[in-house]
Amino acid sequence: MKIVGIDVSKFLKSEHEPNTDFLELFNKHNLMMGRMISGSKSGYTSRHPDNKVVFNGNIITQNDGKIWYGDLDLDIDRINLQKIANKLNKTLYILREHDARFESEKAGMKYWTKMAVEIIEPKI
Repeated sequence: MKIVGIDVSKFLKSEHEPNTDFLELFNKHNLMMGRMISGSKSGYTSRHPDNKVVFNGNIITQNDGKIWYGDLDLDIDRINLQKIANKLNKTLYILREHDARFESEKAGMKYWTKMAVEIIEPKI
């Protein structure tokens, strides 16, 4: 898949094997893979002190493993995440960076479910 002339499948393989259907669905809902919501985490947090923010977050599903990663402001992104969960008819598990990267990337659902910052169930 190409985004702005860049073949994203080349740089996503280090995170996981990308599924272009997921990439397109998230992009359609303004959640580009690997997105940054701010150049400064502390600056963003100070501007939005009451928001639930997950920098370098990961989204996992039961059968697909990691399907997305990047920064999330759950107070702003929740509506689009709900639409994605509904479209997929799958529960989305939102995890912090260290809970689904490095050694934890293959930990499995029992661990990920326990570590989830937020769980978004489909509402169909």
